[in-house]
Amino acid sequence: MNNRKLFCDYDPWLISPACLFLATKTEEYIMVSNYFLTQVKKQFHWKYTPNDFFSAELQILEALNYDLIIFHAYKPLLVYTEKAELDENCIQCAWSLLNGTYSSNLCLQYHPYMIALSCLFLAALNTENDVTGWFSELNISIEDLKSISEKILKIHQQIEQSLNDKHHYEKNVTQILNKIKKKN
Repeated sequence: MNNRKLFCDYDPWLISPACLFLATKTEEYIMVSNYFLTQVKKQFHWKYTPNDFFSAELQILEALNYDLIIFHAYKPLLVYTEKAELDENCIQCAWSLLNGTYSSNLCLQYHPYMIALSCLFLAALNTENDVTGWFSELNISIEDLKSISEKILKIHQQIEQSLNDKHHYEKNVTQILNKIKKKN
């Protein structure tokens, strides 16, 4: 007998914080449950009890069959950079590109190894490392590689634009404050 429920059968105001709390445990960023629940109640005027919360956490674990292994693209990236024999500059560039992908949902759309390969591909192009021979030996979809690479570039353009906007805003605030100081 299958006793699984649909996602819509659960209140997202209960399940979302429970998922977040569980994620802190899986990423070894354990948070004290009392503190976490206090913050959730304060921020969102939460109506649930701690028992509801821990019950939801258990339901999530059951739905995942207690499998909390999470695959990131960092490990394959390290393996690929070693195999492709890239210089330190290229490795740093690929690492930076990969860090930026976690500000998006890319890790939910593609396998970690493809994200790692795309970051490596872009980094090699940026640092003028020739990886055409190494990439030709791989059994991967070039279309997927291209698609992921384009998305990574778009993410980094958005990050750069956001940083520029922040800098522009801070510059304007500083100018306004300086004008106010001069008037006083």
